[in-house]
Amino acid sequence: MTVIGRDAWALLELHRAGDCGCTPLTHPGPRWSGYVHKLRKLGLRIETVTESHDGPFAGHHARYVLRSRMRDLRRLIDADD
Repeated sequence: MTVIGRDAWALLELHRAGDCGCTPLTHPGPRWSGYVHKLRKLGLRIETVTESHDGPFAGHHARYVLRSRMRDLRRLIDADD
């Protein structure tokens, strides 16, 4: 399995975040749901936790947490992209 581009970036961010996970607010990226969808299609287990937020645009957002164990992440990432 090789992950490239923004999907690779998202996988690295999820790995680095550990059990805290990533949200579009804490790790800005244009298409988190799209990255997670593609990574899941590759067989990675990523949990979606729905959280509420307040403020002028109150509502819900997703927190994504990588649940797959990663042994050698360097082998999955294509550094040329």
